[in-house]
Amino acid sequence: MTNHDPPGSGGPVPPGVVVVFGHGWRSFATPNGDENADSGRLLRCYSQSPFLDYVARTTVATAEFPAPYTHARVLSQSQIVDVVSTGVPTFRVLQRR
Repeated sequence: MTNHDPPGSGGPVPPGVVVVFGHGWRSFATPNGDENADSGRLLRCYSQSPFLDYVARTTVATAEFPAPYTHARVLSQSQIVDVVSTGVPTFRVLQRR
């Protein structure tokens, strides 16, 4: 395998590949697990969470494939976005037009 292998070919996985993401309304959310030390008010990182348990039960993703993954939760005033990826996801603020 080379660094240019397509996804699903068994080759190396580039950093930051999103495994699963979910979206929900904040008013229906519950506390989500063990937060890492680098968690903040609007971005939280989890070492263990019900969402990670869900990913383990319902997908083929493991620490070996595609690679070790982490759970990040982004909070806004009314919404939550949960992201499980092989690296810490990066975000950028988009300007409204």
